[in-house]
Amino acid sequence: MQSNDTKAPAQRTATVQQHIPEDTFGYRPDEARARLRVGKTKMAEMIREGVVESVLIGRTRIVTRRSIEALLFGQQAA
Repeated sequence: MQSNDTKAPAQRTATVQQHIPEDTFGYRPDEARARLRVGKTKMAEMIREGVVESVLIGRTRIVTRRSIEALLFGQQAA
């Protein structure tokens, strides 16, 4: 039996991003953007200016969950 999934690929991706486990220590920049509801350019600016904390693991950039929560709740990331 075939799937009735008629959503475009971008819509399917957005749905998946909403179900990120809360026990994760960080997010890829596209996942962080979805959480913060900001655009690609704004996210890159926030990383570059140190507004959010990020680390490189191999070639993958991870934005820390702690820094996103600190930004949202008006605190400083420790």
